[in-house]
Amino acid sequence: MGAAIFLGVVIYFARQWTPVVLAGLCTDGLAAVAWIAAAALAGDTILTKLGFFRESDEGPLRWPSAAALGLGLFSLIILGLGLAGWVNRATMLGLPLASIFAWGARFLPRPVRRQRVRVKVPPDSVSSIASFIWLAAVPFLAMAATAASLMPGWLWKPDDPAPYDVTSYHLEIARQWCEAGRIFSLHHNVFSFFPMNQEMHYLAGMSLYGGSWKPMYFCQYFSVIVMSLMVMAVWALVVGQLGSEKPGRRLAAGAIAGVTAASVPWIVMLGSMAYVESAFLLYGILSAAWVIRAVWRHQNSLRAFALAGVFAGLAGGAKYTAVPMIFLAVPIALVIARPRPWRKNLAAAALFCAAGFFTLSPWLLRNWIWCGNPIFPLAMKLLGHGDFRPIQVQRFIVAHSPTPGESAWPSRLRVFGQTVLGHWQYAYVALPAGVLAAATMCRRFAGRFLLAILLIQFIVWIGFTHLLGRFFVPAIPLAAAAIGWRLRGRWLWAGFAVAAACVVAGLATLWPVFDSDLAARDLAAGGVVNPRILFLCEGPAVFDTVHAHKLAMIGDAMPYVENLPAADILYRNVFDVYIPPGEDVVDAWLGQSVEQLRRQGYTIEINFDELDRFSKTYLGIPAATSKYRPHGEMRVLLDPK
Repeated sequence: MGAAIFLGVVIYFARQWTPVVLAGLCTDGLAAVAWIAAAALAGDTILTKLGFFRESDEGPLRWPSAAALGLGLFSLIILGLGLAGWVNRATMLGLPLASIFAWGARFLPRPVRRQRVRVKVPPDSVSSIASFIWLAAVPFLAMAATAASLMPGWLWKPDDPAPYDVTSYHLEIARQWCEAGRIFSLHHNVFSFFPMNQEMHYLAGMSLYGGSWKPMYFCQYFSVIVMSLMVMAVWALVVGQLGSEKPGRRLAAGAIAGVTAASVPWIVMLGSMAYVESAFLLYGILSAAWVIRAVWRHQNSLRAFALAGVFAGLAGGAKYTAVPMIFLAVPIALVIARPRPWRKNLAAAALFCAAGFFTLSPWLLRNWIWCGNPIFPLAMKLLGHGDFRPIQVQRFIVAHSPTPGESAWPSRLRVFGQTVLGHWQYAYVALPAGVLAAATMCRRFAGRFLLAILLIQFIVWIGFTHLLGRFFVPAIPLAAAAIGWRLRGRWLWAGFAVAAACVVAGLATLWPVFDSDLAARDLAAGGVVNPRILFLCEGPAVFDTVHAHKLAMIGDAMPYVENLPAADILYRNVFDVYIPPGEDVVDAWLGQSVEQLRRQGYTIEINFDELDRFSKTYLGIPAATSKYRPHGEMRVLLDPK
């Protein structure tokens, strides 16, 4: 039934592009599944050898943890190979093959392979109902898969998520490293200094496919699957810790939590694009889950705390904001939720932090070698600013701080209400219900622990970020787990009602976006018959720069959509631009004048629309003159001389 619902939703939304979507799911989608499955085998081998699971153990946390650990291991190995200049198809293919061999080798010495022992849940009315709860999540998975079959951001029309981040650095940086065959600092794109655990898999996909554009849909399907693993981890967190409940009620509570998480529009939107939040959320919820498991079972607790720290470090390696929201929040919440025994708590927190620093340190070490600041471009005034000039440092700080009108605390609270609690992308229901559920469980460690993490994440978001609504999404899986955990037993039917409200709110907000036929209109834009073929062949030949041999982009920093090798494109991110006083912004953007670039054989693309926006929103970017804009065009192309 779930497969029929999935296929029906895909056909309904894709309409005439159904063959395109289904072709992508059957090719790139299966390739992403195979890559993640190989990573899961590697993670399962490690967890089994270290004694976290027995060979016959089918605990709910086993496979989400194995997949996440394997993906994190792959990321760090690819980072090492890339820094050594060994990024190619052979080395990338060796990772899944080695994982499969290592997993299979565990069974070779045994004359007879032992059968796994699976715990069967006795059928009852509750478990029968629970098995149907998951059907409510299928439309959201289908919508995410459909959106992932389109070019980045072509479906989503709000400001965030937008195609800019994907085409300017999530995929573009991986593309430049893939074409060069190595990982190196890109001083024209400051985002290359960010930790990139998720982008390492995009780099691997490009290397395996033998091209920069061919695996674009592989990357987006990869994000969908990782986000689905996050939903599975939420289910596992709830099911695995309700030992006193009847099996049917445990499964129902877990399904309620999973469906609640899957129904939030942010999860669908971020999971359908080649962003990094899917990995951030997966590692974050697993870090919290293993701490709860350690406290609840009182078995192998130190090893469980260490594994939780490993996941927290991997979350920090996916996105910097995970450091305060997960890496620091989880041990602090542990101490708050369980103040005694304090010595054991301190030992657990220390082990957690040590393990987390171990998996985060490769990215810190890389930046320290590249520019002397391990967390560049953060803390530039304290730890060093690399080759940034003072105006660039200030530009980055101002751009990642609240606006003057939002800096006061009452204004910050108002923004939180508008962009989080009252915003359609959070679907209004899940977060308030999750906080309330955690607050009513304060007698239990899990309730205090989840509530403390949510409080810390709120403090970090409102006090130390630039108040972007997307930065609060790590609270979604925690809130969903609290709902499933609290509304169990005699409150189970209330849990059904909350999950139903979340599903209705999610569908009511997402359905119009899909049903407006935006996808069909955008796919036909620019005379593109089939964008899949367009990317699988030679790249996105939809712009009139397709005939250029070398391209210099001024004002625009999305080179991934240009049909040229990365080595033949000059561009700069707005934070990497330095405009000397008195110089024209167009001539100074790339460090060479337009006439110099034309004499070198470059076609010049000047995006005045972006330049106008930058001059109004970024420090140190003057307004463009009319020298190269005689008729007020928004975009100008100058042929080489």
